[in-house]
Amino acid sequence: MICKLCLCDKDLKNSHIIPNAFIRRIKENGLATHVTSDINEPVRNSIESYHEKMLCGNCEQLLSREYERYSIRFLKGGAKGVKFIHHSDKVKVLGADLRRIYLFVLSVFWRAAMSNERIFNEKVFFPDYLLEEFRKCILLGKVNHSSVYILKISRLVCNHDFPNMTGEKFVRDLVMLPFHRINDNEASFHWIALGFVFSFSVSSSQLKPIGSTILRGHGSKVSAVYVELRNIPEIIAILDTIHKREIPS
Repeated sequence: MICKLCLCDKDLKNSHIIPNAFIRRIKENGLATHVTSDINEPVRNSIESYHEKMLCGNCEQLLSREYERYSIRFLKGGAKGVKFIHHSDKVKVLGADLRRIYLFVLSVFWRAAMSNERIFNEKVFFPDYLLEEFRKCILLGKVNHSSVYILKISRLVCNHDFPNMTGEKFVRDLVMLPFHRINDNEASFHWIALGFVFSFSVSSSQLKPIGSTILRGHGSKVSAVYVELRNIPEIIAILDTIHKREIPS
């Protein structure tokens, strides 16, 4: 079978669309839930870790070694040499390898768009020329700084608590599947992972972004503007759904 990253004919592995480390973390903290738009389907504890035959063993190792391990440590606040300086309106990040974080986030959007799972390909979609550009960037470890698209980074905050946990802990453990915002002419794509919000759009997009700081694929410093959880309708919709439906024991 053909690996979707290197395009070689090899045995394919079960590749996780969202890295399994995130799924393990939220399951351990009791936050893994499955929610659909079907009002007749109840919220339930989730055991789903979306994966499919997509990448060969070498490409799986490439993603893990070059991007995932470092980026997950960064998101958890444990990347070596990285400092987080908190201000009233943003967190300033120093000493980060932004290239690896950028390509990691790009790989999540790319895998979601390339997936055969309906839950992903109905939410994340790009024209073929962009998918090919993403593939080459991820495979070669190089960011195309002249491309028409941009990535933005924000820091999610929650200024209220929940019955069984603080808002800070909820945000820190929150992982969502990628989702889009769309109008008649364009779409933007968003992914929330462990307190950070990553947003993807073309540079001329008129859609209201989540946050405003561009994540560049080079350097070591970036400031992530705070975004209040209650200002992201997609999160509120999920919380409302969970609240309105009974979770089976």
